[in-house]
Amino acid sequence: MVKKITVDPNKRIDRNELAFDEESQEHFLNAAPSGVKAPEGAFSLRGGKTL
Repeated sequence: MVKKITVDPNKRIDRNELAFDEESQEHFLNAAPSGVKAPEGAFSLRGGKTL
């Protein structure tokens, strides 16, 4: 599922790209559909941020 991870000059994770096949993508979208008044995405973090 992890497609690419980039690090900054200080060797900290800067970005990560995820790749989902159609079945995985459908599962995650159904777990937390965008129409619900909640943080978007299947995994929400404190402060309203999502993964």
